[in-house]
Amino acid sequence: MPPNNKDTGGGRPSADSGESGGVRQLDLWISDETVMRGPLNNEDRRRLFDIELLDPRLPVRFWAKIYVVQYTGVEGQCWEWRAARNRGGYGQTNRRSQPREAHRRSWEALVGPVPDGYQLDHLCRNRACVRPAHLEPVTRRENVRRGISPPALNARKTHCKQGHRLSGANLSITSSGNRECKMCRRKWNRRNMRRYRARKLIEDRRRRRRAMVTRGANPRSSSESDGQDACSKRPKLVQAPVVRIGVFDWSGERMSVRIELCRRIREKRHSDR
Repeated sequence: MPPNNKDTGGGRPSADSGESGGVRQLDLWISDETVMRGPLNNEDRRRLFDIELLDPRLPVRFWAKIYVVQYTGVEGQCWEWRAARNRGGYGQTNRRSQPREAHRRSWEALVGPVPDGYQLDHLCRNRACVRPAHLEPVTRRENVRRGISPPALNARKTHCKQGHRLSGANLSITSSGNRECKMCRRKWNRRNMRRYRARKLIEDRRRRRRAMVTRGANPRSSSESDGQDACSKRPKLVQAPVVRIGVFDWSGERMSVRIELCRRIREKRHSDR
C-alpha cells in the first residue's frame, strides 16, 4: 500500500481525512496480537507512516487534543499532544480512571502491544509526539544509549580522552560493565606505583628514625637511616645539643628541662657582663 499522508497542514486534524483513512487502517496488521520490536525495517516503517489521523480505534476526544506540527530534520509531521503532560514532558491521558502515557496508548491501539521489557523511543526527539511512525519499541538499554544523557554520550565514544581507540585489544570491560582503555590503565598503574613506593620509602625512614630515637641512638650519625651511600661519605657536622621535653634526648640521659634552661640563662648572663 503506498504511503498516503494527509496531515500536510498544520493545526487540528480535519474530520474528512480521518473518516477516509481510518477505515483502511484496520487491515494494516495481521492481527491484534502482532508484536513489533525495534529496530524496525523499512517495510514496517512504511506501514507505520500509512496510519492516518482520526483512526476510529481511538476515541474522538483523544484526537481533539492533538496538533499537527512540522519540525526541522524530522521525517513527516509530529502529532503533538497539547493536553496534560507529566514531569518528563510526555503526554498523559486517562483510561478507565487510570493515568497512562498518550504515546503508549496510541501505539497499543493503532499498532499492537508493547513487548515486555521494551520502551517506546521517540525518533523525532519530541516527547509529546504520539504518532506511531515516530516511535520504536526498544529495550531500556538501547533507549538510554540513544539519548543525550552522560551515560549515552559515553556509550557513543569511540576514543578515550587521550585519543586511544576503544576497540580490539585496547578495550577492557570492567566487572561493572564499563569500558576501559588498557593503555591509560597501564599508565595510571605505573604512576600510582611510583607514588606508592616513594610514600612507602618515606614512611620506612621515619619509622627507623623513631625506633633509633627510642633506643637512644643518634639517627643522624648512622648512614643506614639515610639509605644513601653518597651521603655517608660526606663529613659529619657537629650539631648543637637538643633539648626535648618529656622524652629521652639523643645521648640517652634523662634531663630536667627547667634545670637545663636555668643553667643556660645563667651562662648567657655571665657572658654578657
